[in-house]
Amino acid sequence: MQNTLNLIDRDSISFTFPCIRARQPVGDLFIAAIPYKILVKISFFDVRRVLTIDRDVERYLGIQRPLEKRRVEELERYVNFKDASFPTSIILAIDEDYVKFNEKINL
Repeated sequence: MQNTLNLIDRDSISFTFPCIRARQPVGDLFIAAIPYKILVKISFFDVRRVLTIDRDVERYLGIQRPLEKRRVEELERYVNFKDASFPTSIILAIDEDYVKFNEKINL
């Protein structure tokens, strides 16, 4: 159905940053350094939680550990150091309906 009302999605936002495509048998991955302000806007946490306990085995939903206030406070102090860095990867799963990749210019 065509949008005959010409409505604008007020929540629509767009970001552009360079990335590299890594082709793998299971699918393509894109590697990028994303500024933290953009990362905060486009992400959310899938907090790990216990669903049930079967035969002394816990079953979980979600993958992220619960947020600890003390750890957040430590990180808030750390990121203000001039040499602060996070050398480990952060993996984002983004539905392909929400991204575009221009292979000619790696954007």
